[in-house]
Amino acid sequence: MPLWAVDDSLAAQLTRNARQIVQLLKDIQVDIVRHVRTALSLKITVVGVSVDGLMALLGATVIVVVLCRWQGTSRMLRWPILLLILTNIVADLVGYLAVRCTIKLVEWLLARATSWEAQAEALDASDGRAAWRARLESELYDWRHAQATAQRLRQAREEGDAAALMRLLLPCLKPNVAGVQEYELYCRARAGTKHAISALIEEVAASDRPALGTEGRTLVHRLALETTEGVCWIADTRPTSPDTAAFLRTAHVAFGNEALVLSGGATLGIYHYGVLKALLSEGLLPAVISGTSAGAVVAAMACCRTDDELQRMGSEGPFTDSEGRADTVGRQLWRLLRHGRMYDAEQFRGGTSGAQALWTCSKTLESCEQAYGHSGRTLNITCTPLKSRGNGAPPLMLNHIDTPHIDIASAVTASACVPGLIEPVVLLERGPDGALRPLDHLDARLLGSFESDVPLKQLLGAFGCCFTIVSQVNPHIACFYAHPCGRPGRPSAGRDRTGAWRGGFLLSAIEVAIKEDLRRHLRTIQRLRLMSDLTGFDLTQMWLQEQDGSVTLTPAIQLGDLTALISNLEEPAQLSRRIPARRSARPPVKWTGNRS
Repeated sequence: MPLWAVDDSLAAQLTRNARQIVQLLKDIQVDIVRHVRTALSLKITVVGVSVDGLMALLGATVIVVVLCRWQGTSRMLRWPILLLILTNIVADLVGYLAVRCTIKLVEWLLARATSWEAQAEALDASDGRAAWRARLESELYDWRHAQATAQRLRQAREEGDAAALMRLLLPCLKPNVAGVQEYELYCRARAGTKHAISALIEEVAASDRPALGTEGRTLVHRLALETTEGVCWIADTRPTSPDTAAFLRTAHVAFGNEALVLSGGATLGIYHYGVLKALLSEGLLPAVISGTSAGAVVAAMACCRTDDELQRMGSEGPFTDSEGRADTVGRQLWRLLRHGRMYDAEQFRGGTSGAQALWTCSKTLESCEQAYGHSGRTLNITCTPLKSRGNGAPPLMLNHIDTPHIDIASAVTASACVPGLIEPVVLLERGPDGALRPLDHLDARLLGSFESDVPLKQLLGAFGCCFTIVSQVNPHIACFYAHPCGRPGRPSAGRDRTGAWRGGFLLSAIEVAIKEDLRRHLRTIQRLRLMSDLTGFDLTQMWLQEQDGSVTLTPAIQLGDLTALISNLEEPAQLSRRIPARRSARPPVKWTGNRS
């Protein structure tokens, strides 16, 4: 075949291939154009909708900016931000309630009938907790230091070396020496903590008398500023040795003081009386007692009576109010609508409206100074100046040192003032002639203590109270005490015999996470002052203020307690159901006793 014929056939083949490629490209172009047109039509529709939304958003933004420039950003945005945060808080509360109910259900399924006082030792032995108590080693405390200190004290005591005992005792008087006061150590078993810790505490208690050279109790737990040497002595046991006196002064400073702090809580304040009787029966009632609102009533009752007078009181105490029972809910609501409050402050101060427990003894002991002189206890009552709304005036702590002539009934009434319940009052004091007169103070009109329900820092600064027993019965606070690892004398049930989590680790983790989220929302409201500018006082402080003491006791609040929260006191038979605290406070008494 000629060469030119081959070239012609190749050219024809290439031409056909080129035409096919061109046709394929045209088809692809047509498909691309069709798809692009479809996409563009959809995009135009979507962009059209987006443009409408953007225009509406832009218009709303312009309106908000103009209003913010006119009225101020805080005024315009406060309500939307507050509503958003409150919505999140409500959602958290619903979740928290569900988690707590689930934990209760799990505990109910695992629970077994127990009588703490009679069966604690047997129960600990049956479920392995007695072995934990007997085991010396633990990561929760310095067991080597505790064991060595107990041995040295025992040796010095047996040898009668008073100088060595005083030298060894001083380090033992510091707070939480060797970690023996760690909370979890008292939550693992029902009958008590480690035997090694109990042995150390018993050895310290047995060594003080040989060190002091006396068989009697030489240091009276009473804060008396008028005493010399900073220590109050029993007359017939004052030490003759200067070294012993110096040791006791140093020990008093190192050991510090204890305080009983009673929160508010309306009729749930009856719980405080059970705590009071439990501590008194064990000889552990502190000399410094602080109270707020309902807690102020019980605190004043305790500080106006000696130990013998308190011992003679029955299990229900003086909590009977025959006059108050005639007051119906209808009358309370009528007074609320007509006068803006349910109770009259003068009736409350006079003892005819829910405060009979206090006024039966304060008729003869009218001031904090008189109460201190009679019982030797320091009464502290907290309240908030009404003018602190926006002016930053701190809460007041009334006692025989700062306000010695303050009228106790007036101070308790001021502490109990709550919007809608009791109107704010003027503090009264006793003049030189014994007549009542307004307190010479710029912020005399007072409101109940919203900001300092548990004045731990004030007690530490004023009286050196480094160990506090807090009885917390406020329903808005006590309901959030879940005690995920158990509490003293009441360990959690579960598979981990050395310290189970309530309801299991997962439920406890969810409970803690929700509670921390609630605190975060409340802190946001507080720092942006979303509530204080609207209501005149910071409501978030009711939850964010410090609430935990060295020991915190909370009641098992039931629905019936909440329905009768602001009612007057009832029949003794009904009161007996509302004073279970003496029994429930006994397990933590072991922890408190190790300190005292």
